[in-house]
Formats: sequence, structure tokens, C-alpha cells
Amino acid sequence: MVTKIRGLQIADATFGAALGRNGTNQDIIDVKVDDSTIEVNNDALRIKAGAIANNEVSASAGIDYSKLDLAGCILGTDINGSAAIAYSKLSLANSIVEADLAMANSPTTDYVITWNGSAMEWAAADTSAVMDADIVANEIPAGSVNGTNVAYALADAPVSTSVQIYLNGLMQQPGSGKDYELSGTALQTVTFATAPETGDILLANYVIDN
Repeated sequence: MVTKIRGLQIADATFGAALGRNGTNQDIIDVKVDDSTIEVNNDALRIKAGAIANNEVSASAGIDYSKLDLAGCILGTDINGSAAIAYSKLSLANSIVEADLAMANSPTTDYVITWNGSAMEWAAADTSAVMDADIVANEIPAGSVNGTNVAYALADAPVSTSVQIYLNGLMQQPGSGKDYELSGTALQTVTFATAPETGDILLANYVIDN
């Protein structure tokens, strides 16, 4: 036999937290809501639209981020991921800045971001790479070609092992007792063992030492 609850029994009933009688019909039991963060909509209890701001969400491992549509509404600074966010699940175009990236170490002046095989980290830039702007070709060293002058100056400090000096199209051999030596400030002085003759053509190729 089904036991029916009569209106009188409802009126005498005591309700726990979050339950109460309908203000209009005392025979109806309602779920209490504040209607600012929680509301009843179409017979369903739900969080009220706009009640939770992005920065009020604490992202823990219990959230399946693939279920969230966050395109354009979450900034990198709003995410407290604690290694729980798969960033491939987020649409954050133009919203993550360098300071928001999880790095394995602290930044240092002139360092660059690299991948060490397991994490992003700051590392010293590879200065061994040669840029086009660092290559000097067919420079005419400064100095008088007059049969007596032996010292000529390069315009920039060279990487010593990169220097190639040509006299009338023939590459000269560097070193003590040979065709020329590099000396002076930052090895910018080319000193010949024998002074080039008037009308001789001197050319220099080298990589600038940055």
C-alpha cells in the first residue's frame, strides 16, 4: 500500500538545511537558492550564469579540461595548473606571455628558451652560430700600399681562425715567420713580413667576433 503525504503532514514537517516550503503553496517543498550564484531553472538546479569568474576556478587534477569551452575567456595568469592542465585542451591564442610559462630554471640576461628533453629551460645562446651580418668578404684593409708600409687595419675584430688575407688574389699564410701576423687591439692589425708593393691589391675575408 502506498502511503500518501497529506498537506497537514507537510505543514508539521521539519526540513533540513537547503529545504523549505514554497512561499506561495505550503504543500510544496522547494530547494532554497540565493538566486545570485545558485538558481532553479526549468526544474533544474544549476549555477547561475556569470556567477563564477575565471579567476575563481581552482584547477585541480579532478577537472577534465577537455569538457571546458574556454576559448577567449581565460588568461594565462588565471590558470593555476599544478601540472594538471593539458594545454592542448585550451584555446589561449595570444594570451600566454613568457612569464606564465613553467620553466625549469630562472631567466638570465641574454639567455634563450630551449627544450632540454623533458622541460622548457633558460640556456645560454649558441654563439657559435654565424649570421650573415657577421661575415665580412673582400674588405680592403686600411693602410697605404706603398712598398714600405707593413701594417694594415681590419674594420672589425675578427675570429682569428676565420681570417683570410689575399695579396693580388693569392691567399697569404698566417703565423710567425710566414706571410703575416695578426696583432694589436682585438687582433685587428695585419702585419706583413714583407711590405706590399705600390699597386698591390689587398683583400680580407673574416667572421666578426661578437
